[in-house]
Amino acid sequence: DMLVKARDRGIVTEMTNLHDEYLADPENDATVLPYFEGDYWVGEAENIIKDLSDDEGDEDSSRGPGLKSKSKSKRKVKTKSRRGVRPSRPAPFRGGERDPVMAKLASIIEPMKEAFFVARLHDKDFARRMHLKRQRQLDAGAAGAQQQGVSA
Repeated sequence: DMLVKARDRGIVTEMTNLHDEYLADPENDATVLPYFEGDYWVGEAENIIKDLSDDEGDEDSSRGPGLKSKSKSKRKVKTKSRRGVRPSRPAPFRGGERDPVMAKLASIIEPMKEAFFVARLHDKDFARRMHLKRQRQLDAGAAGAQQQGVSA
């Protein structure tokens, strides 16, 4: 296997899978998942969100017979226009519940988790150091821009 050879040669430092790395932890939300164009999980997450929206709409439509078809068509338009957009901040969940999208995605991915491999080319500490370094650069740039705005 190519990844095993790469690990033996020191090119890959760690091998795991998407489920164990990101989906098994109930504290994680969808913003922690790595995203690459064409990934399977993205389309699956969109389907889960649509299903959850449809289920929520069905509960709302139990108030009256005329509301169901009208609210459903509006919901479809809304879902299509928001496709592929990540919120900047995860929405809080009631009573410490797990994100329902992540819970459903985890249950779908778990049986085939070995097909969703994650290969690290650097260890996690290196990634943390690079993240902190980049964050300091961004903070310094924002402070410099703010200072220029004050002196102008």
